Amino acid sequence: MKRLLSILAAGLLGVGAAAAQEPAGAELLPPGPGRDAAVRVCSACHELGVVSQKQLDPAGWFDIVQMMKDRGANVGDAETTEIVAYLAKAFPPATPAPAVAPPPAAEPPKR
Repeated sequence: MKRLLSILAAGLLGVGAAAAQEPAGAELLPPGPGRDAAVRVCSACHELGVVSQKQLDPAGWFDIVQMMKDRGANVGDAETTEIVAYLAKAFPPATPAPAVAPPPAAEPPKR
């Protein structure tokens, strides 16, 4: 009987541990407010690596999240705002390299 209880307890612990695991790719999303909602909503349809590869401003992230809502993502307006703010902070647009000044014009040869 003790052995049976031990096996059942181990099984329940295993189920609890599996339920606590995050979906694949969750480690690619940095901590911050809105992360849990983004992980839950985005991973319902695709791998989170898809999210971490984009770099957008808030308007761009809003368009993406809205498109996902149009395709059936289960996310309300308040959660949309939270997710967009998180993604815009976590994955902002890449900053362009600073412009390099052209070299000074060479002086014409003196005669």
